[in-house]
Order: sequence, then C-alpha cells, then structure tokens
Amino acid sequence: MSKAPSQLPSRSNNLKMTLSRWRSRIWGYSAAQSSSASDKLNISDKKNTQSPVTSQNESSLSEADGNRTVTRDLWAEAFEELSPQTQTQLSKFGYLPDESSLQKRDIDTLLHGFQQKSEKCEQKSWKYKTERHEIIVRDYAAKCATWVQKVGDLILPFAPSPVAGPWGLVKALLQIPVSYAEEMLALLGTLEKALQIIHHGSVYESVYTAETVPEFLLAMLQRDLIKVYKAVLELLNHCTVQLSKPMLKRLVSEVLYPDRTSGMSSNLSNCQVDLTKTIQTCESQRSADANGTATKLLHAIHRPLLRIEAHVTNHLTRVDKNKALELLEWISPVPYGKHHTTVQTERAANTGEWLLQHPMFRDWEENSSSAVLWLRGSPGVGKTFLTSKVIDHIQEALSNTPNHEGLAFFYCNRNDVGTSQPLSVAQSYIRQLSTTARGEWEYFQVSLEKTCVELRSKGAHLDLGTCKKLLTNSLSLYPRTTLVLDALDECDPVSREKLILLFKEVLRTSTRPIKLFISGRPDGDIRHHFSSQPTIEIQSSDNHKDIETYVCQMLPRLAEKNSEMRDLQPVITSRILGSCQGMFQWTFLQLEQLRDCVSREAILECLGTLPRTLDEAYDNIYSKIVNGRPHDRDLANRAFMWVMAAARPLHRVELLQAIRIDPDQTTLNMCAAITEDSLQTLCRNLLVLDSQGLWRISHLSVAEYFESRHGWTPPVTSLMASKVCLLLLLDAPNLLTIEESGLTIDDEANTTPTKPSTYDPDNFFQEYLPCYWPTHIQIAEQISLTALAPVTALLERFLGTPYESSSQYRVWCDEVQRFHRVLGKLFYPGTRMPWEDSILTACEFGFNLSLKRWWEAAAVDHTRTNVFGQTPLTIAVSNGHVALCRTLLQKGADPHAPQGNANLPKLTPLVSAVTNGSLEGVRFLVREAHVDVDTQLANPDLPCALDAAICQKNSEIMHFLVTEARANVDMELTHGKYGSCLAHAAAELPLETVKYLVEEGRANVNLVLRHGIYGSALVAAVALDPLAIFKARTPEQKHLTMKYLVEKGKANVNLALQTGTYGSALAAAAMNEDDKFVNYLVDVGNAEVNMPLPSSPHGSALSAAAYYGNKAVVEVLIAAGASIMLALDDGRTANAVAAARTSLSEEDHKQRFLIIFGHISEFMASGKAEIAGILKHEERMAGCNGST
Repeated sequence: MSKAPSQLPSRSNNLKMTLSRWRSRIWGYSAAQSSSASDKLNISDKKNTQSPVTSQNESSLSEADGNRTVTRDLWAEAFEELSPQTQTQLSKFGYLPDESSLQKRDIDTLLHGFQQKSEKCEQKSWKYKTERHEIIVRDYAAKCATWVQKVGDLILPFAPSPVAGPWGLVKALLQIPVSYAEEMLALLGTLEKALQIIHHGSVYESVYTAETVPEFLLAMLQRDLIKVYKAVLELLNHCTVQLSKPMLKRLVSEVLYPDRTSGMSSNLSNCQVDLTKTIQTCESQRSADANGTATKLLHAIHRPLLRIEAHVTNHLTRVDKNKALELLEWISPVPYGKHHTTVQTERAANTGEWLLQHPMFRDWEENSSSAVLWLRGSPGVGKTFLTSKVIDHIQEALSNTPNHEGLAFFYCNRNDVGTSQPLSVAQSYIRQLSTTARGEWEYFQVSLEKTCVELRSKGAHLDLGTCKKLLTNSLSLYPRTTLVLDALDECDPVSREKLILLFKEVLRTSTRPIKLFISGRPDGDIRHHFSSQPTIEIQSSDNHKDIETYVCQMLPRLAEKNSEMRDLQPVITSRILGSCQGMFQWTFLQLEQLRDCVSREAILECLGTLPRTLDEAYDNIYSKIVNGRPHDRDLANRAFMWVMAAARPLHRVELLQAIRIDPDQTTLNMCAAITEDSLQTLCRNLLVLDSQGLWRISHLSVAEYFESRHGWTPPVTSLMASKVCLLLLLDAPNLLTIEESGLTIDDEANTTPTKPSTYDPDNFFQEYLPCYWPTHIQIAEQISLTALAPVTALLERFLGTPYESSSQYRVWCDEVQRFHRVLGKLFYPGTRMPWEDSILTACEFGFNLSLKRWWEAAAVDHTRTNVFGQTPLTIAVSNGHVALCRTLLQKGADPHAPQGNANLPKLTPLVSAVTNGSLEGVRFLVREAHVDVDTQLANPDLPCALDAAICQKNSEIMHFLVTEARANVDMELTHGKYGSCLAHAAAELPLETVKYLVEEGRANVNLVLRHGIYGSALVAAVALDPLAIFKARTPEQKHLTMKYLVEKGKANVNLALQTGTYGSALAAAAMNEDDKFVNYLVDVGNAEVNMPLPSSPHGSALSAAAYYGNKAVVEVLIAAGASIMLALDDGRTANAVAAARTSLSEEDHKQRFLIIFGHISEFMASGKAEIAGILKHEERMAGCNGST
C-alpha cells in the first residue's frame, strides 16, 4: 500500500525458508492443524458478497469435504473480528456489513460529497501548519475524490461486480459538519487512508487468486487483508468518536504521522507492513500468464497519486490548431521539449534511481502541502541529468493515468540569453500550463487566451508582472502542479532574485499544492533563499553507482575500437571510480582521454596520472591544444570564445563559418573551411555538437575555467565577436551573397549589390550576423577604452556620421527590413528611418563608450526624429540606455517637452519610456533629469505617465511612479475617456491595481470627475464595456472591483456626477445585462433607485434598463421601489414605458455590438416589448394614470 516498494522483487534463493516461516505463522503448519485451520478459513455462516473479480479471478478455497468454490467477503469477516463495542458503535453510525458494496450509482454521490468539502476548504482557504509543512487541506478532498474515481474504474474491467468496502461509513462520515481546518483535515485524512486501502485491497483480491498463486499464499494474503480491513474499520470508528470531541490534535497527528504515534493509524501502518511482505511473495509466485488488465492495475498502485478534478475542463476552450501553435510560440519560443530530449539522450541508462527513492524526494512528492526541494551539488556531479530523471519520472506518471494536474519544466543555460532570463522561465511555464499536463495542446485556458489576444492587440508582451498573475491563475486551476527548474545558478545573477521572489509568492498564495523542484549550485543568493527548504546535497556516495553504470556502458564501446582496453576494463573501472569523487564530468573527460591512447602502456600511464580536480583535467586538455599547431590553436580559441559569447546557440554551419575570420586583422581575412569533426578534434571534447545540431560548451565548468584561468569574461569574448561582425559588415555589404566556400566582397563602397531571393537561417552571415552584432558591442562596452579602440574604429567606419550614414550601414538596414529581425526579435523598420540618420541606431542600441569620439564631435539635432516622431533622447530612454541619455543631455536634449512630428500624437520622453516598459529610463528621467511626472498630454490614449503605466499593466513602473516619483493619483485627466487613473484601472485592470492605487496611492474613490465618459471610479467599474469580448477581464472580476470600492473604498453609490453618459453607478449597472451588479448596489450599497439623473439621457436607472431591454434588471428595480415615471429637476420626465418602446439609436447599437451580432438585436427587441408590457401592468396596478 503506501509503503509498498516501487518495484516488485523477483524470486529469491531463500524463498522456501520464508514461506515455511509464514506457513507456521498463519497455520502453525502441522498436519493436524492444517485441516482445522483450513476449515476455519473456508467455512462461514455469514452472508457472502461477491468481490470485484471475473469468474476466472475469484478468491476461492476448497472446503474439506468438496471442491465447491465460495467467494469470501473479507470486509464482513474483518467486521466480525471487531470488539462487540466497536461493532455496536459502527452499526449505530449506519454501517451494515451486508450492504458494504459500491455500485456505479454511488460514485456520483461520493464525488459530489467530496466536491462540497473541497469547495468549503477553498472558500475558507484552510491550511494546517505542521513542524515540516503547511498542509493545504483541500488537497485531501482532491485525493479522496481521485481514489473514488479509481475505485469506480475497477468496476468496469470486472463488471458487473461491485467493489466491497465500508461505503456506508464513508457516506456517513461525509455528512458530519465541520467548522475548522483541524476537523476537516482529521476527517479527510482518515477517509483518504481508508479509500486508498479499499482500492488497493480490491486490486490485490482481483490479482491474487487460486488460479495465480499457491493456496497457502492465498490464505496468508486473505488473513493479512482481513487484519488491514479490521484496522481500517477501527480507524473509522475512532474518527467518528474523536470528531465529537473539542481536541483533535492527537487524531490529526495520527493521520499525518502514524509511524511516530501509538493508536489506530499506527496499528493500521503496522498491518500494512505485514501485508506488503506477503504481497511481495505473492508476486514472485504469481503465474506468468496472469490477466494483463489486473497486472496493470497492480503496478499502477505504486505510482504517485494523481488528482482528477472534472471542473478543470470547464476552464479550457478548444482553439484552432494553427492559432494554438501561434499563441504558444508568442507566449514563449523556447524549445523546452528539445532541451529535455537533448539531456535525456545523453543521460546514461538506468541511472538516477537513487534520487527517486530518497526519503526527502518521496516526502516532497507525496505530501499534501506546497513544497520546495533543492537538489544541490558541486560542478560536474550530474545535477542536470538527475533533473531530467525527475522530469521523466513525473511525465511517465502523468501519461499513464487520467489526471488534471499541471507540469512545467525549464533548463537554464548561462550561455544562452533565451534560457538565462527570469522572464524566459516564467513565459515558458505559462506556455506549458496553458492546458493540463496530459491534455491536448489545442485546449487553452480561457483567461489565458483572452489575455494573449488583448496584449497582442496593444503590441505588448508578457512581462514578469503579467506572467505572475497568469501563473497564479494556472496554479489555482489545477488540483496540483509540479514546477521543475534546472540550474538556477545559471539564471542571470543580476535578475534571478525576481524569479526566486516569484516562486515564493505563488507558493505563499496558492490554494492548491505546488511542487517546486530546483537544482543548482549553492551560490550565495540561492543559499540565502533556499537553505531553510528540504535539500538533497549530492554526495560522492549518492551517484557512485550511477558513475559505475556509466563507465561500464562506455568501456565496451571504447574496447571495440581499441582491443588493448578489453583486458584492462577492471583496472580502468577501479582507477576511475577511485578518483572521480562523484563527478560525472570528470569521468567523461578521463574516458575521452583514454580514447586517444593506443598502446597498453599509454593507457596505464594515463591512469597513473589522473588529475585530482576538474580544473587540473582542463589544464591537461588545454595544454595539448595550446602546444599544437598555431593555426589549429587559433581556430579552437575562436570556437571557444564564439560559443561563450553567442547571443544564442550557434548552428553547426554558423560556427564553422564564424571561426574563419581572424579578429586581429584590420581588414577581412578568411581562412579555409574545416569540418565539424575536425573542429571537435581540435577542441578535444570541451566543445560538443548536441543532438539538435547546436554547438555548446560541454559543461558549465568549462566556461568557468576559461573565465577564471584565461580571463575570457563576457566583455572579452564579445570584443572578439564585435570585431568579426564589423569586419564582415564593412567588407561584405551584401550579406546574403556570402557562401560557405568564400566571400563576395564589393570593392565599390557606394554601390549596392544585387540580392538573391533565398534565405538560409543556418547561414551565420545571413541570420546571426545581421541580427546580433549590436549585442556584442553592448557587452564589449564594459571593457576599457583602450581595449575597445579597435571596435570603435570599425564602428565609426560602419555608421558614418550621425546624419550621413555609410553605404554599408544602409545595406544592413535594407537587409534587416526584409526579414524584420534584430536581436532575434521582430521590429518595425520605422524605428531607424530615415536610413541616412545612423544616430537613430546608435541611440536604439545605446552605443556610448564605443562611440565616445563620435559623440564628442557630433552636432546633434534634437528636433530631428524618425518616422515615428521619436528624437534621439526618446529612443535612448525608451530602451533604457542611461549612459547614452546622460551624453545626450550634455549635448542639449530637452527631457521635458513633448516630442514628435505633425502626423502623430506627441509624447514626452517619460511617457515613451513608460510605454516601452523601460523602468531604467523612467528612473533616469525622474532622478537625474527631474522631469514632471504629472505633465499632461493632448493624447486621449496616453494622457500622462501614470495612466500609460496603467494602460501597459506595468506594475513595476506604476509602483515607482506612485511611491518614489510621487505622481498625483487623483489628477483629473482632461483627455481620454477615463477622467482619472483610478477610473481607468477600475474599468479595465485587475483588482490588484485598483487596490494598489487606493491603499498605496491614497486615491480618492469618491472623486467627482469633470472629464471622460464615466464620472466616477465606481461607475467605471460597473459600466458595460463594449470591448469586453476582446479583453481578459471577466464580469466576475468587475464584480470584485465593485465590491472592493464599495466595502473597502467606501465609495458613495449615490454620488452626484457632473459628467459622463450614465448619471449614476446604479444607472450604469442597469445598462449592464448582468443583474447581480444592480442587486449588489441596491442591497449592499443602499443605492437610491429613484435618484433623478438630469445629466443622463435616460433620467433614471429604470428608464436606462428599459431602454436597453434588460428585463431582469427592470424587475429588480421595480421590486426595490423604482418609479415608472420620475419627475426631473428641469421639468422633464423619465418615462420608463417610453424608454422600453424606443428603438436603440445607431450609436447605441454600435456601443453594444448589436449591428455586428444581428440576432442579439432581435432578442433585445422582443425583450423590450415584454418590458413595456410589464411596466404598463405595474402602472395599471398602481392606478397611476400617467402620474407618479
């Protein structure tokens, strides 16, 4: 059962002795006793209930006087062995042994009961803190429901037989009312144990029968099952008694820690141990041709329990496959599956099992709390391979069993920008959790799809704040989610704390269990955050067996190529295992060194001089490279530096092309091409070509070795890459004509070559060079001016002057426009148009130190813009290039004034920086340029900086503007439809933003607005949004915002408004088809239903509801006392009957999309006629005769 091993043992040599002892334990095993024991076990005067088995899989015994087979009800026999007192108590509670079978019709009843318990746990956010975990009580309800589903599945293969068990007790316990987390945990924990045993027992009874195991083993198994069933009945009885008492800590402790307590749970645990031993022996004796379905059920017992919750599918929607693929790629382009396949392929077979059996791993996987497990170890010990083993383990479990759980994993790689940033990790998790781990990828979360559509329509992307919200939604949807992250230490050290804090926040707030598995070295910041979490530190003894397995797999392959190794395999194995210190990477390197040995003496010499550390191993290998031919050495060094500097992994052809250029020359000089095999030979296994055709450093420790021992830091390697890129850009302007065999060089600097029509993404000169050369210069700027001088000279030649660019620069602009990529991202060509203004590119990429002389000599025209109306300062600040911004200010740039051209709305540099999400640029403008954050623009879409942050949903910038820049949260916006930042947030953003503005920004909830269409923040929250179908904000979210403003923000529901088209919050809600808004405002907000609305075209809330055909709202308002005809202050009358009979204007049709959806118009017309009839009836009943 829960203590059963993950793998069933084979027949052992001492099996006969073991069976003999167990015969004695069960039967006494004497000739005289055997017969009487058999009679006692086989003859029963109790009523038998058929167990869930087929005719050929029945539990049976032969009576002494015949061969008649009888089916035994082991649960009924267990009941008979209880004490009379316990039997009486269980009978009073509703347990009847004769009615202890589960039919298919009972399953829905039980599932409904556990669903109710689950909803109550979630509503109360019940958690129970123990000394090791904070248990999410709701998960026990999910596990109970899953066990019921699994028991129900047993009925099908063995139909029509029911499944025996104390089902009456389970149903009765579900009816017990509970009020506290402790009570619920005790109840559900007890039921979870019982349901698990019911399921396992049913499987055991079905698999081990007289046809599959010897008779004496069957009797032994049935005896042990009866003992376990009896212990379950005693535990259930104990639970019913204890739940009536005020102190439940003892029962909770028994449920959680049966091994550390004495009581019913402990007794049950001991009985399970005995049963497990018997099961092992039964399995070793079971017939090889046993029922296949039963065998699958047996082995499924030992897999982790996976949660099944049908409601998950209600939150998923089917998306067209092409659209689904497009959305997935937009969310995250990282090929996480390929990364896993690469590691999985390289991992030695049958290794890593020790980790899956580790007690800490088992506890992390099985408990019902959110939990972190940190796998830590020194360089080269195989952390990534072990992480891949964990992923395989979880994927296998999820693929074999129906479930609704979530799984996401990610491999960090320091040498790949795309896999070393916290945002990349978060985006990939969002992509993978777009559906369940076992679901089809074209099924999407509804809210995620809406968010993606909205962001794409605004030209925005998934920032870390949005990812956090989406991740929280996903984790709250699935009954349990597992997140795996390999090599946290390879995540960008400057920003990875954001990822760690994201993990901590979702773990803290999630109402469902989250299992977070992290591997990485114990860097200081990682150790600070995770040292208090359960940690498995890889010791040399842990993976010694894995390394031995790896060596034993590799040596025969080496011996096939060198017969001298065949007799030396034991010696090689012994020497390597004795020196490896648990390091896989060290072992790999030594085996590769042995591959180069030819004679027996050379092999023994190599074994006699094994290095002690990884660095010593690298010294030995690199010394051979350095002492080789100078040109071979240069090629290897260029290859190492290129792979370390590359902005993304280079394809096999790209690196072979890149290393042909000598970076130490002032003109282009290319050597002859070499093959990939030749390059690998030159690099002596420190550089590898992976299964995806990408060049990689063989291990992170190799890059660290070159950095620490040879000074190849990122600025140094990028300096080399910058020189190569600029040489190519200058001397080969037509990038697409470059072939692998050579270069076509244009000698006429001012001519533009003809371009071919084909594009090869694997060609370094076509894809990598045009897109990523700016990255290398940006990184190289961290080096000294002296070292940067060669790059400066080349870059100045390439750019030309600020307003008269070179022909080579213009060729590059033309090329990247054709393929719309720079730095691996889509871009708009207008950013750097006109192309003669190379200053635009210098500002976009922040070239400052590398163009020091260029900027000193330049006469910058601060009124000259690109086609988007952006000045050099606006471009630089929008991209966060603070150093260049300082240079531009010294050159006379104005950071305050709106900038742009006549054809586009003007923006200040601050609003541009906010819109582009540049927190660094915003900070610079506020702290150093001292701009006024409250400057308003005549721009209805972006009237001020704070509103721009709200529009972009950028919580980081919004927080900075409110807390440090002291933006006026209550500033009235004279342009746009909102009137204030709070009204904007209330209309379109999640509740968290509204809360922040009110609680941290001290926004005035009852500010009467003089501009915009709403008039107040509360109206903005309840008003119908005609674009709602294109946004991620649901009516439920709007309802939460309304409740918060009324209850926490103390919003005045009857606030007299000065502007807008609604007149009051109640009227705005009345125009909304959802009557719960009106109900809430009337019942909780005490809305005045007869409040005159002279500024509204309808005059009253009732007239507004009637005009828009909202029948349910009309009925609510009438019930609340709304007057059918309300006299207004200006002498007009708000006539609800007339409003119901008036057709919607064309403008109102457009507002509600009724022209687009014509069938809604017909529905509304019939609704308005029905409303008119209701109002006339009310008028007659009141005897108004046209008056109030």
